Amino acid sequence: MDAAALKQYGGFDYAEEVALSPLQKLYFSGDMFSKYEPANDALRKLVDTEGEDEDAWDEFENTFDKFMDFSWCSNWGGKKYDIIFYGVSGYTGYLMMEYLKRTALKRNPEKFTFAFAGRTPSKVAEMRDREFMGTPYEDTEILRCSYDDIVSVIDMVKSAHCIVNVAGPYMLAQGENLIDACCYMGTHYCDVSGEIPWTLRTMDLHKHAQKGNAIIAPSSAVAGAYPDLCVKAMYDKLKGDLQCAVTACGCATKPKEPAAKKEAAAETPAGSAHALPAPVVPEPEPERELTFAQRVAKASADDFLTKAPATGVVRYTFNAQGRLGIRLSRDVPPWILEVADGTLAAKKAPRVPVGGVVLAVNGYELAKQDDQAAIEGLAKRPVILDIEWPTDQSRPSVNRA
Repeated sequence: MDAAALKQYGGFDYAEEVALSPLQKLYFSGDMFSKYEPANDALRKLVDTEGEDEDAWDEFENTFDKFMDFSWCSNWGGKKYDIIFYGVSGYTGYLMMEYLKRTALKRNPEKFTFAFAGRTPSKVAEMRDREFMGTPYEDTEILRCSYDDIVSVIDMVKSAHCIVNVAGPYMLAQGENLIDACCYMGTHYCDVSGEIPWTLRTMDLHKHAQKGNAIIAPSSAVAGAYPDLCVKAMYDKLKGDLQCAVTACGCATKPKEPAAKKEAAAETPAGSAHALPAPVVPEPEPERELTFAQRVAKASADDFLTKAPATGVVRYTFNAQGRLGIRLSRDVPPWILEVADGTLAAKKAPRVPVGGVVLAVNGYELAKQDDQAAIEGLAKRPVILDIEWPTDQSRPSVNRA
């Protein structure tokens, strides 16, 4: 008989069974409790004395408290990092370390502490050494954590204010164990999953996160199906509510004309007084007069270009019309995510490097997002880019191209 059936009989107040969370299933179980021998011995004494011995009660409560706060099995030394990056031995971990090295550690306004973690520390150490050898971060601590060892998960979560999990594929791992541990410890969490079914599965832990005061943010990266759904939603919005003709690539064109208007237009002779006029070619806009601030910025940019490029920087000049072929990150200054084959950037010698950082456009140093002078400069020719060469690539012998 289930709880709902019992409630219909007078005198019963039977609570419905609550599903156990992933951490509760693995840790708060008889099997795990049996491994804590002092607690088992204290429980036997309590049973043998039929609960009449105060010392037995004190001993049991002391050991039981240690079981509940994980301290009996924890190897945590008390050190706490701002961020721990978990699962960083693969390709996503490589990209994350690259971002740390090139952007976050150089330009973040506040210093922060961090450590790496993974199931196999030796693989994490190999990636760390490859990326950070010769830098102040070459000895960054590495923690061992494996989803099938719940104690190691608890210790890692205790060691961080925030966990960044890049260990996928998430559907095939036991990532809920890590999220649930974060909920219990009040440790914030984010990951780069684009796997919607897995993310929906984590929603079951919402109340755990509220209780533990932990912010859980799965699918924090722009990847996977979420952007596709957003594009589809925009497509439907434009096509339906705005009555626009929408192309397959999601570009909106002019609003659809009513059928009656089309028929009337078709009946109008081409040479009649009501025929559509010939298209007017707009005259080129006159150059805008620069404001005082713009004149100062331009003078500074011109002065920048009179000086030789800094050490480790190559100054590229593009005179020909055509596509540059450079995809940039949203960082300030941005680093180069991709150089398309066959484009101006790919044809340069040396080729514009993926992983390089664009420091200036036409002498305007990039110090803020959506810099108007830089954006306008990229669309014109010639355009001059000062690019800081990636530290993990051999530096060319020239500093201009």
